Formats: sequence, C-alpha cells, structure tokens
Amino acid sequence: MQGRTALLLAASAAAVVAAAGAILLRASERGEVAGTVRDARSGLPVAGVTLVLGERVQTLMASSRFSFGEGGGTLHASAPGYEDLAVAIGGGPLDLRMEPRTVPQAQSLTAFLRLAGDALMIDVQLRGREGLALEFFPAIDIPAEVRLATEDGRVLFEGRLQSEIDPGARFEKLKYRLPGSAVAGLTGTERFLLDIALVMPERVISWRREGLALSNASS
Repeated sequence: MQGRTALLLAASAAAVVAAAGAILLRASERGEVAGTVRDARSGLPVAGVTLVLGERVQTLMASSRFSFGEGGGTLHASAPGYEDLAVAIGGGPLDLRMEPRTVPQAQSLTAFLRLAGDALMIDVQLRGREGLALEFFPAIDIPAEVRLATEDGRVLFEGRLQSEIDPGARFEKLKYRLPGSAVAGLTGTERFLLDIALVMPERVISWRREGLALSNASS
C-alpha cells in the first residue's frame, strides 16, 4: 500500500513538473517579440521591410530594429528584392537575416556622372522590360568594369569598381566612387566618354555614352 502511494505521489509530482514546463514554454512563446532585420550577405538594415505578426504590421526603412510587445505565433517578413521569411516566435530576441534576390529583371541601364564634394561618382539606374526604371532591388554589391575618358582622349580611370551601399536609401540606384586621381584637373565643363559593364550574377549589362556631361543630381 505504501509503495503504491509513493508511486502515485511520484507520478503526480512528475505531472506537476511537466505542466509547469508546458506553462513556461507557452510563456516563452508569447514573450516580447523584438529584434533586428538585416541583409543576410551585407549585414545592413533591409530598407522597406514589412513585418506582420497576426493583425499587427510594422514597416522599417533605415532602422533594423523592431518591437511588437508581447505576442506569439509566426512573424512574417517581406521586402522588395528579398526572399520572404517566416519565423516561429520563441524565447529571446530575434535576429532575422533576409536573403537578397539577384536582379533577373534588369535588362539595361542608364548611367550619370556627378561631382560629390571632391569625389566623382557614377550613378547607375537599372531598367527592366520596355526601359522602365527599377525602383527597388537588393542591397547587394554589383561590381562594374569602368572606362572613363575625356573627349580629348585623356583616360581618367580604367578598371573595376565596387558599388557603394547606403543602408538608409531605397536602393533605386547603384553608386560607384571613382578614385581621387580621376577628378584632378577637371573644371566641370568637360564632356566624357563612359563605358560601363555591370557584372551581374546571370549576365553582363553594358552601356556606352559619348559626350556625357556632369549631372546636377545630388544623390
């Protein structure tokens, strides 16, 4: 009899412990939903990401941090140029890493030259079908083969450049900074010959323009 009583007490205690564990698990699943969203490759914030938790929605631009307060279930993240992401809520802060897509819809480009302080910049607008500008694309580095010369034949730069990524921008243009030596002696009234080829994952997109003047664009 005593042995049976001891077994019942032990079983009851185990049930209490299991129930407490289940309660703790549910509590952790419904804890504070907060964390960061970043590009899986660059580690930079993802501009324009939309987060959905049940009926609650947040949109982030330059910031990578988010907070929904208490909640549970599944957090959905989507952003232009990125693969959609769904994460089950668990204990602790979330570190969401979104994988950027490539830019398969890019068919052509247009380039602009501008002075930015002491630097000479090349801004590249990617274009899709029918020449329409792409307003969003991933924050990934796309190298470019560049040759820039003045109309009188002076070569200012020839080589490969890496694109600059601004985490606060909408990534509607790629930006390439030429070395300081390319600016030396320029008056701002010159005309240029620019050859640029973007080395995309699937293809190379080239563009050439003679008689190119400096743009007044500031970004």
